[in-house]
Amino acid sequence: MKQLVFHYIWMYLVSLLSTMIFLSLDLPLPWILGPLLAVFILKTVHERDYQLHQSIRNVALL
Repeated sequence: MKQLVFHYIWMYLVSLLSTMIFLSLDLPLPWILGPLLAVFILKTVHERDYQLHQSIRNVALL
C-alpha cells in the first residue's frame, strides 16, 4: 500500500513539474498536455503502470 501511495505522489509531482514547464514555455493546454507527456515518459522509463483512480480522473477532467 505504501508503495502505491509513493507512486501516486511521484506521478503527481512529475505531472506538476511538467505543467509548470509547459506554462513557462507558453505551450497550449499545459494542464492536460504537461501531465500526459510526463506520465508517458514515466511509463517508458520505469516500465510501471501509472494509472489514476477512476474517481480522481473524473474530478481532474472537470
